[in-house]
Amino acid sequence: MKTLAQTEQLLYPYQQAGVRWLRERERAILGDDPGLGKTVQALLAAEAPILVVAPKQALGVWREEAKTWLGINAATYTGSVPQRRRIREAIQVRGRPYLLITNYAMMPEVLEISPWWRTVIFDEAHILRNRQRRGGRYQGTLFPVARRFRSQRLYLLTGTPIIKGAMDLWTLLHMIDPRRFSSYWRFVERYCYVDDAYWGGGKSVWGTNKDTADELQELLADYLLRRTEAEVDLQLPERRRQQVSLDLTSDQRRYYTQIVDDLMVDAGPDTPLLLVTNKLVESLRLRQLLVHPGLIGLPGESAAMTALTEELRDSQEPVVIFCPFTAAFPLISAALASVGYRSFIVRGGMPAEMIASEVALFNRSEGPRALLATTTLGTSWSATSARIAYFLGFDWNPSTHFQAEKRIHRIGQSRNVLYRYLVHNHTIDQHVLRVLDQKVRWADLALDPKTLLSP
Repeated sequence: MKTLAQTEQLLYPYQQAGVRWLRERERAILGDDPGLGKTVQALLAAEAPILVVAPKQALGVWREEAKTWLGINAATYTGSVPQRRRIREAIQVRGRPYLLITNYAMMPEVLEISPWWRTVIFDEAHILRNRQRRGGRYQGTLFPVARRFRSQRLYLLTGTPIIKGAMDLWTLLHMIDPRRFSSYWRFVERYCYVDDAYWGGGKSVWGTNKDTADELQELLADYLLRRTEAEVDLQLPERRRQQVSLDLTSDQRRYYTQIVDDLMVDAGPDTPLLLVTNKLVESLRLRQLLVHPGLIGLPGESAAMTALTEELRDSQEPVVIFCPFTAAFPLISAALASVGYRSFIVRGGMPAEMIASEVALFNRSEGPRALLATTTLGTSWSATSARIAYFLGFDWNPSTHFQAEKRIHRIGQSRNVLYRYLVHNHTIDQHVLRVLDQKVRWADLALDPKTLLSP
């Protein structure tokens, strides 16, 4: 196993400072921007035995980082029921390993193995932001399970500590300091806006209260360390976002108007009538339609696919394409094949090893190629062989877009990066972007009010 002295001298100065900060506080939130190396900082600050809980797709990254920085082969609690049974039996005989890595779904089983670890690390800890348990055993939220672990050191890692507003911080702060942050309602009434809910009674909590934003930032200084890419001066290449304005095809425009006006689409005698049951489904169907009519079973061309293939026909360089709908990948792959592009795919539900293998193959390959990824899978992998990322369709959560963007703009990237957002004029695309912008403003207000409120 490598010594800490051997490894720490290889870190950037801001990473060395982060390791010291975590050690001093023992229980804290590391909220550095994606791509700044939160994994290595947490590993080097931790004391064994260590438990890491991470999204399934990130398990391979944690194993590789543990091998690189600690010189150990970490144990992984995942796999089939027989495989997990063998791991439990080995732990019962040999005791807890130096480092055990598991995913969030396995937390109840790991609790049965041991609820106490000297260090517990939760990766992408914003996953725990929902505080209430619904339904049967731990259904609906992971927070009630996560809070049952006991440890001397607790490190919560997230590049997006706030998604909707200051209320997202409470579960993390409660896990760090349950005495000081014992009451959710006392916290949100102080730092958020609380109104009577329109439906079903109760209260509606939203945003970040600008009158107490400075106070909240001072309070967070004891618990949250957050450095941005600009602050640490990594001197990464420049990055730009571009909106590509698209006009709907004639078929898309007709379908779009029918859904908005009548909640149904009649595409002709050879196509079944498409019924939309309510406004939530309407929103989903409209977003799918904008990616490709085929996603909702309708014939016709896609303006986004046409624009994408026209650009790539001239470019011929590797790209990453993000889309919220996995069902669109065969359609995108077929369109790319028409201009000589080979497609690689990473999506939710794939084993971590398969994701790592597919990304590595994309990075090593030559010639025109595209890596297709679901927008919500924008964590724990790097595709720095590409310098351009396209977004076809948008998620309602801005953090998923920030995480996705960092897959190509991170340490190891040597070229300027370009993000191309395909936006259809006069459609729900523009509404989603406005919502995303508002959510970003609430997050900025809580984490850096002076920047947001300055003239």
